[in-house]
Amino acid sequence: MRRVVILTRDAAVDELKELLTSLPGITSRVTTALDDVRWQDTDCLWLHDVSVASPHILPWLNAGGRLLATLSATPVAVALGVETVSPDEIRDTLWDADSAGIAPRGLAGFGPHPLFAELQRGVCTWSPRAGAHYRWAVHLDSRPASAGIVAVEQVDQSLTPARIVAWEYAVGEGGILCIGSGIYPDAAQQTHAPQLRTLLRNALVGLGIPHRDRPLAAPCWPAPATRVLRQDLVPVPELPGHAGDWSDAASSLVTELPVGTLESWRLTGRRASLEGGDGQGLRQVWIHPYSIVRDATVFVGGAAPVDATAVVTPSEVVRRSVAGDIPVTERWMAALEHPVVYWEVAAAAESAVRIEWTADLRRAWPDPAGGGGDLELAVSPGGHHAALRAVGDPFHLIIDVDGATLEAAPTAGPAVRFSVCGTGRCRIRFTGAADLGDLERSRQVLARRGFAGLRKQRGDHERELATYATSIETPEPRLMEAFERAKAAMDGALTGTPGVGRGLALASPRADRPGGAWYAGPDGCLRAMAQLAAGDRGGPRDTLKFLSLTQDVDGRIVEECSTSGIARFGVTPAIPLYLLLAAKYAGWTGELDFLAQRWSAIRRAFELGLATQPWSADPPAAAAWASALEALQPLAESLGHSETAEELAAAAGTARSAAGSATFPAGPSGLADYEEGLLEEGLDEWRRLVGEFLRGGSGWDLPAAVASLAVEGLWGVRPNALEGAVQIAPWFPPDWDAMSIERLRIGRTVLTVGLRRRFGQVAARVERVHGPRIHVEFHLRGTAAESAVQVDDVELRGGRVGFEADGAHALEWHS
Repeated sequence: MRRVVILTRDAAVDELKELLTSLPGITSRVTTALDDVRWQDTDCLWLHDVSVASPHILPWLNAGGRLLATLSATPVAVALGVETVSPDEIRDTLWDADSAGIAPRGLAGFGPHPLFAELQRGVCTWSPRAGAHYRWAVHLDSRPASAGIVAVEQVDQSLTPARIVAWEYAVGEGGILCIGSGIYPDAAQQTHAPQLRTLLRNALVGLGIPHRDRPLAAPCWPAPATRVLRQDLVPVPELPGHAGDWSDAASSLVTELPVGTLESWRLTGRRASLEGGDGQGLRQVWIHPYSIVRDATVFVGGAAPVDATAVVTPSEVVRRSVAGDIPVTERWMAALEHPVVYWEVAAAAESAVRIEWTADLRRAWPDPAGGGGDLELAVSPGGHHAALRAVGDPFHLIIDVDGATLEAAPTAGPAVRFSVCGTGRCRIRFTGAADLGDLERSRQVLARRGFAGLRKQRGDHERELATYATSIETPEPRLMEAFERAKAAMDGALTGTPGVGRGLALASPRADRPGGAWYAGPDGCLRAMAQLAAGDRGGPRDTLKFLSLTQDVDGRIVEECSTSGIARFGVTPAIPLYLLLAAKYAGWTGELDFLAQRWSAIRRAFELGLATQPWSADPPAAAAWASALEALQPLAESLGHSETAEELAAAAGTARSAAGSATFPAGPSGLADYEEGLLEEGLDEWRRLVGEFLRGGSGWDLPAAVASLAVEGLWGVRPNALEGAVQIAPWFPPDWDAMSIERLRIGRTVLTVGLRRRFGQVAARVERVHGPRIHVEFHLRGTAAESAVQVDDVELRGGRVGFEADGAHALEWHS
């Protein structure tokens, strides 16, 4: 039990006492007089918004004391002689700003500092209010001379890197933590109370203050980059597996970009993303969350390639052009699971090739360029290898070239301009490493697989997705093609960032927010639910885990999160969609062991809703919550939480009443058409979205809509893996002769279902091709209610039928 004494102003005594009662692991006393501190009985002293000094403090710190100084107390380090530079931005005034200036504010660290345990990289602890009194004492145009910079200002999801709001000092066996803003534990800031309590708990009870008990050095913000340091005497790691033939890949999902097209392309691996355009070639490369290539140019025979065409597959991109009269072929590939990217330029054997690009290793937005500190560059004596890192960041970039030599020069930013010169064929490999362990894993995979093995892994994965996940057959080839492309597009969104997580991410949404990829909570849930319908469980599993592990301390779910780890959290629709994803994951997979591991996060999310009832005056929100709480009840029952299931049912009823006529379509609008019996309209909407998708539409929801409308719309599949059952209610368009859905995955069972017309009647075949038997309820929509159906030669009335699928079963409808 840590013994804490709080020294503060008279006006703050009551609010601090109330705050400290909610912090476990401490015995506390609040006082207004420094003379009341019994140093031998004090483990941690919190000076809150007071300016005091005592000759007893420094010896106490050297012996292992912990000092937290907040707001106007932050100059205490100068008073103690530990620091020479005082905070230069002192405010004690009323907040004067328009609505744009009252966004939530707080602190953002550089990495996983103990102060931010359970808080991602940063946290918002207060929301300014126009006319409200506030105080802070921070550094804006100055920088502490002796401190580690713990945090800069965070405003909503943006950073103000020049404003230093938290810094620390190791003093003997103890230390000082100064937090100059955001510590306002008054009743008006209850919106951020859980976050503020967690931050203060980490400081007062955890390892947020420097101390001999800290097992590792805590990451701090380095000084902003101003230069590139040459380190050519430092050996550059030489990695194996660079060479190998690069012929055209075999793929069934080829997109051709003709000469003059304005379309761009995007190629992804789990750890990297590349973006380019047919007209200008490669634009940018990120090994998440770092920028490793921008402003790239290629010259062959002294001329830039023109008249380019491109062939884009899920595995690689090939661009063919002409430089003068010399044919040029450029190729790009990102490894599937590893932070490795290849780039090759090939021309006639005697042609001079020059490739240039800039690298600055900036992290994804909102981190600032140069935020990792000065750059260190090493180039091997032979000019075949180079290494680049920022001095304040553990990330390393290793560059290898084959068939050419490499040169590098500092440029503005600071950044490095690389140039590769050779003849005929030049290949470049970029290998990123989050730390030395990550580098060793890449070394091992490159030695084991090599270039050919990494290409094969990509091709094998593409074929596995086509042949293992669900597929459809219809008389309209475009629908089948779009379904396969949708599976690949959704799978390609799965992104992993060391220290942040792995889940579905979209391309960076805005040019002023560079980053290569962007985790999106609600949209990620919608795409994950569509992936489940399409028989792909990896992305949904990782996304559910990511949203659970990144959950805010009050139960809110990520709405947006950059690959650099700065997140914004929300309640509606983020929580309802998260709960729906959990429920649908249970319905499609039945994986209770995995869901039991996530249950504490799921519970925190719905308990926040039950406590705050965000649906009370918002019918659309009420509809979302009602759908989510209703869908979650079977999972709660299956996990043995019967009382919770009853509580969910009661809350769902309340929310449903508040929703009135409002609905919540957790998917494309065409699904509602199918559910309402507007079958032709649902099919027309699917066709429209397929056309938009195949024309290169960039909407995040297009692949998900295409997949959902096939499986849950046209085929009307409603899984219940928890009960070993599935409802299948297809609509068979009257102008189609046959359609089928293959490898429909419910739990551990795999079904194939086909429909065809024969002599004016409709016949179906349901086959269990793998796994345990399953109960099937089959209803052919669009048939008359009095229709009869034969199941394995047994005639039944009513058009609906239920049976145990344990082999192949024949169904036939007739009037």
